[in-house]
Amino acid sequence: MRPSLPAASYLGDALWEYVEDHTWAELILGGAHSQGRAVYIAEAQYRDLISYDWYQCLDLRTRNRISSVRRNGVINGQHTLVLLSHVVLELSGRFRPEGSVHADHVLHVDEDYRPTQLRWLSHAESQANRLLRRDSDSGYKGVSKHKPSGKYKVLVCYQGKQYRPYYGDSAVDAAHVYDDFMREHFPHCCTLNFPRIGEICCRTGRIRTT
Repeated sequence: MRPSLPAASYLGDALWEYVEDHTWAELILGGAHSQGRAVYIAEAQYRDLISYDWYQCLDLRTRNRISSVRRNGVINGQHTLVLLSHVVLELSGRFRPEGSVHADHVLHVDEDYRPTQLRWLSHAESQANRLLRRDSDSGYKGVSKHKPSGKYKVLVCYQGKQYRPYYGDSAVDAAHVYDDFMREHFPHCCTLNFPRIGEICCRTGRIRTT
């Protein structure tokens, strides 16, 4: 039976196979800000995860993430924040690799915390996998407008270096250049302006199927 994920996160019938690969359990979040919100976890991890009090963290540094503290809120005498995504990965035997700083939702479904839908990414990989910003001045991911000249530019980071593969008059051309750079350097974790079949769209977070 299909779990009732919120409509804003529904992937569509064609993509449901990507989030139906584990038996699931519902984890209700506590705290005033959570308002009874639920997330979905692997049934096999349920007993381990309910040993924490889970709530939606409103800290600016972790906005929109689901976070955890122990029941008394204190570990070794200090108040400590524990991210649900980190605990899920570690319970499945996938500990944080060196250089990884983010636990990423593969298909951008914020309510899905099953192990197969999470992965460790570096900061650069996480940026490659983010969706298009609502305040984008160009309407395309990875493309910004240089206000003094009115031209469009692409500025990306790879292995600690900055690259500017495009600077010109066309936002569409810039977006294609950005997509090509991402395909070459981040093929396993990028969202794109003009996705091909099997790639993820930066506007919807969905995989293109046709």
